Amino acid sequence: MENLSFRISSGLKNIIGRELITDKVIAIFELVKNSYDAGANRVDISFNNVYSNDANIVISDDGYGMNKEDLINKWLFVAYSEKKAYRNTTYLDNLNRNRTYAGAKGVGRFSCDRLGHSLKLFSKKEDETKSNVLIVDWDEFERDSKKEFIDILVRHEYVNNLPSGNRHGTSVIISGLREEWTRNDIIELKKSLAKLINPYENEDDIFEIFLCCNEEIKNDSKQKSDRLKINGKLKNYVFETLNLKTTQISATISEDGKSITTKMFDRGIYLFEISQKSNFVHLKNIVIALFYLNKAAKINFRKIMGVSPKEFGSIFVYKNGFRIMPYGEPGADVFSIDRRKTQGYNRYLGTRDLMGRILVLGDNSDFIETSSRDGGFIKTQAFDELYDFYMKFAHIPLEKYVVELIKWGDESEFGQAAVSPDDIREEIVGYITNYEKKGELISVDINQNLTNLIEENKSKKSTDTISELRNIAQQYKDKDLDKIAQQVETQSKRLLKERKELSKQIDETSEKLEKKESELETTKKQALFLRGLTNPKYENATESLHMMNTYAKSIKLNINKIIKEIDCSSDKLLADKLKKNIYEIVKAIQKINGTYTFAFSADYDIRKQIQVVNLYNFITEYIDNALFSKTGEFIKINVNAELLDCQVKINPLEFSMIIENIIYNSYKANAQNLNINIINDDNFVIIDFCDDGVGLSNKIDDPQRVFELGFTTTGGTGVGLSYAKKTVEKWGGTIYLSKNQDKGFSIIVRLKNEH
Repeated sequence: MENLSFRISSGLKNIIGRELITDKVIAIFELVKNSYDAGANRVDISFNNVYSNDANIVISDDGYGMNKEDLINKWLFVAYSEKKAYRNTTYLDNLNRNRTYAGAKGVGRFSCDRLGHSLKLFSKKEDETKSNVLIVDWDEFERDSKKEFIDILVRHEYVNNLPSGNRHGTSVIISGLREEWTRNDIIELKKSLAKLINPYENEDDIFEIFLCCNEEIKNDSKQKSDRLKINGKLKNYVFETLNLKTTQISATISEDGKSITTKMFDRGIYLFEISQKSNFVHLKNIVIALFYLNKAAKINFRKIMGVSPKEFGSIFVYKNGFRIMPYGEPGADVFSIDRRKTQGYNRYLGTRDLMGRILVLGDNSDFIETSSRDGGFIKTQAFDELYDFYMKFAHIPLEKYVVELIKWGDESEFGQAAVSPDDIREEIVGYITNYEKKGELISVDINQNLTNLIEENKSKKSTDTISELRNIAQQYKDKDLDKIAQQVETQSKRLLKERKELSKQIDETSEKLEKKESELETTKKQALFLRGLTNPKYENATESLHMMNTYAKSIKLNINKIIKEIDCSSDKLLADKLKKNIYEIVKAIQKINGTYTFAFSADYDIRKQIQVVNLYNFITEYIDNALFSKTGEFIKINVNAELLDCQVKINPLEFSMIIENIIYNSYKANAQNLNINIINDDNFVIIDFCDDGVGLSNKIDDPQRVFELGFTTTGGTGVGLSYAKKTVEKWGGTIYLSKNQDKGFSIIVRLKNEH
């Protein structure tokens, strides 16, 4: 018998390099994780000569570093990871801090190949006098796939110091970049890196990431917001510090996996904490923090973070402090909750309604990342249990509270106040007692202020709630809970007695008030009249706006009928004259509709005819917050910007009417998607409205006729695009149809950049 062995082709490099790590941002993630595992306090990512042929990326850290033996026995040992032996265990770094290894595949080093053709790796331990240098030409591995992997030589030499100037650590210089890096690319990298590390993991553990690109320092100086600047320290986000007044729930499985603790807060008010026995076999040491985003929270989030929650992401997953991709990315629905929402749109929460994180901590070896590094966890029984844990103990409890108790937690469009915890105290206590039916309770704690303030009426509902509390307290021998139940019962009786006494006093007082009523009537009417002049009732104002909007739509429908009659008229001169008059009427109607929209949703002064606005912010805010349009439920609108900070001089009200017309035209053309692309072109900003609808008919000889007054292909008035053309030209811009559109419909608006 003869023993044989595998041979390894040099082509293996591609399989575990560029073909495995397909995204350049993920490649940088992997190198940053290596720095973290090396005990670094700080990582510097520098983009040098980024807009030339000599562009390179330098990633430096102040970690332990490697000597020559480490390079030979670890870094050059393909697929070997020292971390595997200690995977998911903690280690002490040079500052005596506990850390858990973020990586354990032994292939992260091949991220360098994904980013560029050539690599220089510098590494030095604290006790060494010189720095080691490895020089790798990745192309050498691709010249002949018949060559053995081990036959491709890598050069080693020494230099005095690390390029970073650190006393110890590692620096990698990647040159011959495989892809261009634009300002927008680096900004997106910055946003992704800011979400890479869970801000609550090892709060005392310092790990900072800095970005540098000298070519962009000048552009950075023009930006008011740090989030739009490249250079500097990355700031991580923490949901709890954003001061979002909304509903949140946390669910934690203990380190031993035996218990589950659930806490809930609503707009800053603590509601309850419940501990139950866990029946999960594979889950332990897992934390879920989930936030419901009502309308106010979405608006505040945009103001604080500079992007809408939809663009930022939804539910992020972290394992031992580091993010698992692609969970949390816009469109990456880890538990398919959007599919569930489509089955009951007004009954279920979707990714657009939620933001949060799932933390997988400690020795959770059942949760293993796919080798592709951007494919999430391998689907195992543990992952299936994680889904059940998320749905049963976080998502559905939050959903029931939001949908059934606080009715989505928003003010109504007529100004009616949102439901607060104080309004539904009894319902909340009833909601908490239902947990007794879900599993084996260990302990229950309820906000005593809620139980103290339960309404005094002796309804069956109130009695049942108190009884439920007493039963649970006695069943689980919870003295604190029993005390709360007794207090509720005592207070209920006391309040009933006080109510009878108060009723008697009211009867006596009402007789006296009747005598004074006639004297006050005249003064009362006068006061109401003056108050109406100085502070009109909000409900009346909003109702009036709605009536105005309804009447405007009714007028528009009747004008459509008149235009059709005019088109059949034999008197062309009269028809043209009438059309011009109708044009002015339709324009006024559109302004009424636009004013209605801005009154409820816009943050711009409609009294100012022309003002300089941030175009990207204006369009995204208008689409996200406008209450007028239901088309957003049926057509997906995506806003993409090459340059986020582009300033244009427009009339916001009139521009909103142009946007509305284009969206509605796309909707009528059966478009599923409308892409709004904002492009910087020297001194101009180009806005490309591009949909995937039916497009223009081939029978139309001159497509530019869509801008003529009265010309329509959608059965409308033929006013919208004509109005858009006159308005844009009034601002010194141009509007035209794209000639490069093979499918669907594309309108280009070109405005002067006022930046």
